[in-house]
Amino acid sequence: MANHWHAIVHVDVDKAQRWTDDEVIVQWGKFYPNSLAGGFAKGDPVAWEARETLLPRVPEWRRRLSSV
Repeated sequence: MANHWHAIVHVDVDKAQRWTDDEVIVQWGKFYPNSLAGGFAKGDPVAWEARETLLPRVPEWRRRLSSV
C-alpha cells in the first residue's frame, strides 16, 4: 500500500519531566508556530514579554508533549 506510511516514535518521558518551563514552551511552540508559544520559540520579544501568561499552561503542555 503506497498511500500511507508508519512512524515509530520514542518519547523520553523522564527527559520531558526535566525540561524547564521555558523549554516546554519552546517545544510546544515548535508544534504551533503561529501561536504565542511559537513566537516565544522564535525569540519574538513580544512573546517573551507575555511569558507569564503562558506559564499556567506549561503543566498541561508538558503532559501532552510526553504522551503520544
